[in-house]
Amino acid sequence: MKWFGLLVSLLFLASCAPAQLPTPRVEGTPVEIVKMYYAGWSNQDYAVMYDLVSDGWKDLEPTARTLGTFERHMQGFFSKAKGIRTTFVSEQSNTGTEAVVSVALEVETLDDRFLNTNQTLTLKLKDNGWKLIQPYGEYKDDP
Repeated sequence: MKWFGLLVSLLFLASCAPAQLPTPRVEGTPVEIVKMYYAGWSNQDYAVMYDLVSDGWKDLEPTARTLGTFERHMQGFFSKAKGIRTTFVSEQSNTGTEAVVSVALEVETLDDRFLNTNQTLTLKLKDNGWKLIQPYGEYKDDP
């Protein structure tokens, strides 16, 4: 009987846990959103970055379930590099509800080298603005 009481208590506490709040609306074009995402990364402003990704992706990606887990994951970058910046951002396509943006990045390593890389990111227009649906990882928010 003690186990039953404990189980009921745990279920009650779990139901009281705060649900993930929807990501706030951020205004901007897909290119502006991508620039804001990487500026947030460069400035280690993980809350800004987190607001720019879709809620569906956050539900799928284990390292992004909460702002805290996202922040810890992203801080790992700065144990390997000094900084990151965009050198080129261009919209490749935009249907009005989905956009593809290409970005060229420059990463400054801890040993003062500069590495260049390119990415193509997909954004979808959600109720709360343009959101990245897969900034990293294997999961993709694609409703």
